[in-house]
Amino acid sequence: MGILAWRNLWRNRGRTLIVVSAIALSLGLMLVSYGMTLDRNVKMMQAAVRSAGGNVLVHADGYWDARTSDLQMPGGDAIADRVAAIPGVSGVIRRVIISGLLTSTHGGEGAQIMGVDLEGEAQVYDFRPRLVTGQFFTADDETPLVLGDGLAELLDVEVGDRVVLTATGPDGEVARALFHVTGTLHTGVSMIDDSLGLTTVGAARAALAMDTHLTQIGVLLTDDDRRDEVDRAIAAALDDLPAQVEVLTWDEAIPDLLGFVEIDEKFAVVYTVVIGLVVAFGIANTLLMMVMERIRELGMLNAIGMGPRRVAILVLLETVLLAVVAVTVGFALGFAGHLALVHWGLDLSKLSGGEMDIAGVSMNDTIIRSQFDALRWGAATGVVVLVILASSLYPAWRAMRLDPVEAMRTYE
Repeated sequence: MGILAWRNLWRNRGRTLIVVSAIALSLGLMLVSYGMTLDRNVKMMQAAVRSAGGNVLVHADGYWDARTSDLQMPGGDAIADRVAAIPGVSGVIRRVIISGLLTSTHGGEGAQIMGVDLEGEAQVYDFRPRLVTGQFFTADDETPLVLGDGLAELLDVEVGDRVVLTATGPDGEVARALFHVTGTLHTGVSMIDDSLGLTTVGAARAALAMDTHLTQIGVLLTDDDRRDEVDRAIAAALDDLPAQVEVLTWDEAIPDLLGFVEIDEKFAVVYTVVIGLVVAFGIANTLLMMVMERIRELGMLNAIGMGPRRVAILVLLETVLLAVVAVTVGFALGFAGHLALVHWGLDLSKLSGGEMDIAGVSMNDTIIRSQFDALRWGAATGVVVLVILASSLYPAWRAMRLDPVEAMRTYE
């Protein structure tokens, strides 16, 4: 019966090829879409961690909403050491962030000065390759400042010039500090290049007359999926501090991006449903046509002793063979597309005309590739197979219900 089903499948070669092509292309596009969606979502989450400053953030209560320089954590180094000892934490990044007015002999601009440890910060975002002119911090300079090239242009300063920072300290008093421009950097994100200045943690503390204060501690995790668990552990470990602190996971800090990722995942589900419906109606229509065109033949098979049940099984077997061919070709096309994307990728920045910003998060890596998820690919392929088989039930039922005498008399 298998040989008969295979021959029947290719009696109308053109129609069979059209159906196989439709299913294969639909499945291939679905699998490539899954790979791109997964890669894009992973990149967006990595960008969110980079934009937030860590998988989990620790700062003074209310800082994330206000972003003012007076909200600092006294004893920040001790807090960072305590956080680093929590299971699941792979590293901590100490930051002193000052929002204020940066002035030169040519004018003033609002700026955000970050006191950082460059090696520690490189675990989230490495500024060092972005240096355009000058150099980063040296032991000889107590007040170094590396400016974004856009901010340097607005202030009309270059390496060797001096600038003055005016900001409000944790005691509520206005403080002023002198910095020496030692270099400029270019990240490619205008919002950063036009407002950012980098200095050492010690120089930033000295600018506001602070001792061991920190503005923020970026917490890096061995497994981002455990961020909620580590968030609760950090909150419990710091519960006895005299000053209130706030602990946020990256998705709490940037909820809009998480919403975008969830919408993207739901769109993938909707896309699968639409593709499934298209395949189902196409297969059902084709198989029904195959049955209606062969009513006399099927009636004769029934009359010579094959029986209604075996006639139905013949139609189902034809569908199984069609599914095997179509799904095999479709999976091959999808995997070929996956390999092509892994090798070449799709640069979305060329489509968007420059830098990309999703839900307020700057995407530095705009080349979307593909990631292979065996579970998802297997599930999608299985769904398509089930849809094809389900689509054959009605045509098989019609074939089984044929009256041999009426079939041969009607279609003589």
